[in-house]
Amino acid sequence: MALQSKTAITQVYPHQNPTFAAAVAQLAGYDELAVNNVSQAMPLDAYQTRVTTGHAASVGTLPAGEFPGQRKVITLQALGSAGQTFALTPGAGVTWKQADGATACASVTFDAANEYLLVEWNGARWTNVSTNATVA
Repeated sequence: MALQSKTAITQVYPHQNPTFAAAVAQLAGYDELAVNNVSQAMPLDAYQTRVTTGHAASVGTLPAGEFPGQRKVITLQALGSAGQTFALTPGAGVTWKQADGATACASVTFDAANEYLLVEWNGARWTNVSTNATVA
């Protein structure tokens, strides 16, 4: 069975809450993103984004979530070369907090393959659930 898009699931189950349909669709998979030295927004239509860097200091932003309870995993698959990093920052107007829900987070820096970040959107901000990358 092929994975369905968010639109297809919403159309197949029109009686369902659209937020629920979006959550079901989001759990369907992952996307891959090659990040260079230009800041790129993380896509939110898949549960996981697997990042590969191509240049020295790559940067990504995490936009506001689409529904409360949405979880997003960002995983660094590979660095283009030794000494590179990938920094993830909150998008414009987005608040990002540590797991305690009070301490602000300015960025997460990935500097080794297989580092990850798991965050959850509560409707107003992202909260770090788990990470093995460097949080600032």
